[in-house]
Amino acid sequence: MTARRAAVIRGLNIEGHHWRYDMAGHGDDTLLLLTGGAGEGNPIADTLGPLADEIVILAPVYPPLATIEQLLSGIVWILDREGISKAHMFGASLGGAIAQCLVRRHPDRVKSLMLANTAAPVPWAGPLVRTVRGVFRALPGGWLVETMKKKLTKTMASSKAERPAVRRKIDETMAGFAKVDLLAMCDYVADYHSHYRFTNADLSGWPGRVLIIESEDDPMVPRRHRERLKRLYPNAKVHTFAAGGHAPGLHDPAAMLDLMQGFLSDRIARS
Repeated sequence: MTARRAAVIRGLNIEGHHWRYDMAGHGDDTLLLLTGGAGEGNPIADTLGPLADEIVILAPVYPPLATIEQLLSGIVWILDREGISKAHMFGASLGGAIAQCLVRRHPDRVKSLMLANTAAPVPWAGPLVRTVRGVFRALPGGWLVETMKKKLTKTMASSKAERPAVRRKIDETMAGFAKVDLLAMCDYVADYHSHYRFTNADLSGWPGRVLIIESEDDPMVPRRHRERLKRLYPNAKVHTFAAGGHAPGLHDPAAMLDLMQGFLSDRIARS
């Protein structure tokens, strides 16, 4: 087996904003890793290191912008800079929303799609998130970030026993997270729900395969929204974790890695 390569941190200034992204691995294929918005730490080394034996992994960290379109433009800039014409794509939570927009905006850049613990746009959610953002804007940044960490700990842990370990992980990944990042996250979520509408015919001409990953006990994506997502992708393969909260990869990283490896191995063989 080829020796595993450590992730390399790279940067790129795009339209006045600095993007950071991590890259690791080797091979003829690339996995674009679009994680949730609350600080990323080093997701390649922490969870997906073994995948780097088989595929190049690219993981951008979202800068505090305002719209999904800006995020899509930045991601495509990064792909272009790295000479990546097409990539397999994994999107979790907010990253899943971005991934669904990206595959519709640039279907020719996406080989396959994995959507984890995410949802389709919900029209009423946009105005609600903008109202919440207005409240957040008036509150102290330190208190906001701490409150968010506590909320994430509850939603990402599948049991009370897991909460201390999940909290340690959140503290690590959100080390640089500030109020400006939280407000930008609200902007992204509000923009997604306000301005994007999907149908199950959107990707009728796209040849890629889809894997939907969900948790039965996900408090942030309840059953009705999980079912709505599956109706958008009627041909998708679906894997449901019985437990895992909003982050089954934290609850059972080995199972998540096996799931991704199996799907990617099949997709790469078909490429």
